[in-house]
Amino acid sequence: VDPCDRGALRFLWWENYEFFGEPTEFQWTSHPSGATSSSFCATFALRKTVEEFGSDYAISTCSAIDNNLYVDDCLKSLPDSVTAKCFVNEISALLSKGGFRMRNCSSNDRGVLSAIDPTELTSGVRNLTTDPLPMERALGVQWDTESDTLVIAFNLPTKPPTRRGVLSCISSLYDPLGFVSPWLIPGKCLLQSLCKGGLGWDEPLNDADRTRWDNWLSNLRSLHNLRFPRCIKPREVSGIPHAELHVFCDASETAYSVMAYARFLVDAEVSGCSLVFSKARVAHLNPFRYQ
Repeated sequence: VDPCDRGALRFLWWENYEFFGEPTEFQWTSHPSGATSSSFCATFALRKTVEEFGSDYAISTCSAIDNNLYVDDCLKSLPDSVTAKCFVNEISALLSKGGFRMRNCSSNDRGVLSAIDPTELTSGVRNLTTDPLPMERALGVQWDTESDTLVIAFNLPTKPPTRRGVLSCISSLYDPLGFVSPWLIPGKCLLQSLCKGGLGWDEPLNDADRTRWDNWLSNLRSLHNLRFPRCIKPREVSGIPHAELHVFCDASETAYSVMAYARFLVDAEVSGCSLVFSKARVAHLNPFRYQ
């Protein structure tokens, strides 16, 4: 942090946690993790590195820093292990010019992992010859690198059957790609009806709502360890086939949704279809109407 800006990152420190005494004033000399500005500063520094040193590297490597970095996580898909090894070497060298170090690397390909310095691999990678590849988290989504699948595994907390318990349980479920939206939306509709009915935060659900709640929990538990292929294109298809993106929408008085599918054709025949993304939301309590 530039010396003239460090005053914005000042904090007070009480020695030995003795809060009755006078605190000592400190200020950060580097950007702390968690500050509102930190993610912007990290992105700026990364792009500045590309601007100053990127001319010596492949355009695809520079583009990855601009388009495939999410604060400090890089997610990149490549067609084969040779290309992936070259990419890892190039992006590591480029980032080192700006003072950045690539670490916690993971891949679904053992050949790529073997080409990376063991100290730069994620802690879950051990013996590449005998051990299975580990389960990783990619932006909060579980990724089984051995089978190269995205895993939906909900650990539902035990909560009382109240409006507060329903909200807490629903809020604990993370499904950014919307793979299980059809199963999540009934719970959200139940929560909305509880709010609309004016149920207190800690009042127990009535018999009808309790039955809806128990059925929803039972359905969610049946989804344990649900898996989706990470690769959208069918693996048996080589090259880049003709691809289409099909988007479907639907709505009712209680909810509305959208989903996108990728459809691949080889020699005018369908070779595969994959869910890319979906989103479902409850309908507004006070819908507006066009005149």
